[in-house]
Amino acid sequence: MRNAIMTKQSKTDGLTNLYNQSSFKDYYEKAFEYANSGMSLHLALIDIDDFKSINDTYGHRVGDIILEKVSLIIQETITSSDIAARYGGEEFALLMFEQSFKQAYALVEQIRQKIALMGHLELEGASITVSIGLKSYSPNLTKDKLFEEVDACLYAAKRTGKNKTVTSLDLTPSLAEKI
Repeated sequence: MRNAIMTKQSKTDGLTNLYNQSSFKDYYEKAFEYANSGMSLHLALIDIDDFKSINDTYGHRVGDIILEKVSLIIQETITSSDIAARYGGEEFALLMFEQSFKQAYALVEQIRQKIALMGHLELEGASITVSIGLKSYSPNLTKDKLFEEVDACLYAAKRTGKNKTVTSLDLTPSLAEKI
């Protein structure tokens, strides 16, 4: 029993109960191998917007509560075959399988919208937002290059107004609404 508890603790983030960065890297390695053999794979990075100001204004305990709430929304929204991790600080990583790009996009958009609509008593009723980068596996990318491109999409979302999902595809608002 003690070994099972220790194994779980070594693989998960204690605050969010999501996988930790080390576990994510292991899963990402395996997922990339599967993708090389034909399985669909989508990678998303999710970052809480203006998180530093939450900690500075309301304190780190409130920041922890916000992290817990965001992780719960992620866990409630992803499918049973997806893998979610707290990648570090206020950043989360998602590996999504067995779905099209449009389905993966719809899933991360659902996460983003649920988070934006939720008020927080801890923040005097205010809501928070997240920015998301999303990209699909393609055979011409290494796993490092895929991660770098998703990270670039995330930072493009931050630079261009936050509270949005940026992908490698040119999704115009009219197409995004149809997804």
